[in-house]
Amino acid sequence: MSELTIEVLKEIVEKLPNDFIVEFKDRNGSTVTVSDDINVKISEKKLVLRTY
Repeated sequence: MSELTIEVLKEIVEKLPNDFIVEFKDRNGSTVTVSDDINVKISEKKLVLRTY
């Protein structure tokens, strides 16, 4: 599996309706909702999403 780039993330998000919630499945199969606590690490070129 490859890493998600910001270009691909932008393409995905632009197509989502405004009332959608971002979730993912962790390694244990549990569903995790992404919180609004987002960090941008410019020196590391990372967008860091936190769990809700």
